[in-house]
Amino acid sequence: MTDGDWPMLLFDNARSGGQPPRPWRAPQKSLWQTRVAGWVRSAPVLQAGLLYVASQGGHLTALDARTGMERWRFKSAAPIQSTPSLSAGHVLVTSNDGTLYAIDSTSGAKRWQLTTGAETWASPIVANGTVFFGGADGRMHAVNFASGAERWKRELGGKVCSTACVAGQRLFVGTGDANVFCMDVTSGEILWKTPTVKGIDSSPAVANETLFLGSLDFFLYAMDTTSGAVRWKYEAELGISSSPAVSGNLVVFGCKAGMLRALNAQTGKLVWAQPLGQAITAPPVISGSTVWIQSGITHALNLADGKVLWWARLGSSLQSAPAIADSAVYLTSMEGDVYALA
Repeated sequence: MTDGDWPMLLFDNARSGGQPPRPWRAPQKSLWQTRVAGWVRSAPVLQAGLLYVASQGGHLTALDARTGMERWRFKSAAPIQSTPSLSAGHVLVTSNDGTLYAIDSTSGAKRWQLTTGAETWASPIVANGTVFFGGADGRMHAVNFASGAERWKRELGGKVCSTACVAGQRLFVGTGDANVFCMDVTSGEILWKTPTVKGIDSSPAVANETLFLGSLDFFLYAMDTTSGAVRWKYEAELGISSSPAVSGNLVVFGCKAGMLRALNAQTGKLVWAQPLGQAITAPPVISGSTVWIQSGITHALNLADGKVLWWARLGSSLQSAPAIADSAVYLTSMEGDVYALA
């Protein structure tokens, strides 16, 4: 990964939702705007000057990050709701019919595919030469990155809408039947399971041996990554499907009541809260001292105190996470519009 890349949902395998600090600067202009084929529910990803966008029209489109011009387009057999992941010259993406595709990132040529037969909404993650993803069949799958051959699959019970995260030799994921799982990445062995009260859409994030994730039971949980013990939990007004982002000693998350909060990551104590007016389902992302969040309106807030630094109404339904680069901020709307701001 080089400076300016944003290669997967929430930036890295720990799903931290942020990249190394850089000074805040408000967007001053629109570099370009284009529309891809089909609605977009996923976040854009960026690497080596190409921006990749997946759509419910079943298209994976590569755009020139400087100009917005289409470089190539791949058509899957079903709609795509998941955010692509970029690794070693490949774009990994899952479609709603349960197919995992590996696409050449430069040419758009298909390298291999694996079909599970179960609806898949969670984004894939690549670690240790293996691609991990879960589906509506309640199974977690591990696939050889080079060949597409399945290494293992593990029955978890409830639907897997949550995108997994990996820290070291452990994989963490939540399920629709209200459980959080920790698995060994090599064998798929379940190392621990911790219940919540309601199902989990939120993708977990890991920092300092603590797992953070939200639940539809209104709570944000902090769990010990070794044992699964709950260290603390914080109750919001409504369910939490937005994934948290972590920076230093702060964990930032939104809820369906439209409130964005920052908590002390060690204690769970409230540091600040900022009402944004609309339900928050997209995850926040952190770039240095700035928190970016989309809930219909795009906001940039000061990480330290939650004050709004900048906002813009670019479209009617911007609900995905942005990709933050050194030179631009990239955003997508459900209508299929893609924006580059600088």
